[in-house]
Amino acid sequence: STELLFGQIGRFDKMLADLLEISRFDAGSAALSLQEWDVGEIARDVIDFAQPLAQANGCQIRLHIEGNKVTAVVDHTRIERILRNLVVNATEHGEGKPIDINVVGDDTAVAVRVRDHGIGMSEEVAEHVFDRFYREDKSHNCKKEGYGIGLSMAEGIVRMYKGQIRALWRDKVMYFIVQLPS
Repeated sequence: STELLFGQIGRFDKMLADLLEISRFDAGSAALSLQEWDVGEIARDVIDFAQPLAQANGCQIRLHIEGNKVTAVVDHTRIERILRNLVVNATEHGEGKPIDINVVGDDTAVAVRVRDHGIGMSEEVAEHVFDRFYREDKSHNCKKEGYGIGLSMAEGIVRMYKGQIRALWRDKVMYFIVQLPS
């Protein structure tokens, strides 16, 4: 019971930190800590973090980087948070199929696409996927334990950059695309 309590305290602490971050977005007081980073390296770090979950769900995470390096002036912690949320969601909903992460960029923008071949989402869910506290119908067969704030937080971070985040469901493939000015 001590381990269970410790795990629940950890989840509560993470949820509280996420809610504080969202309140900073709402108040307009969130600030980016910008430095030049290799976005491909950030994606590699996220894959390393998600690897145990991916293995438990029987899926392989594949990283594709256009060129040797894709660098941009970004807030490492916040970009990692966006990618971690997208990759964890993909492993939870990917039905054991491969997950592809594509990182591309040029002098004006960087884009990251997280693609899974899993269960996808209905048009109704796609309309609300970035809404705060929104979760799919619990009768849906998935193991998600979140609070419905991860994608909302990702959208808030992307807005700070004046970038775009989109969810697309095409040809039985789920795509989340994040575009940020470089």
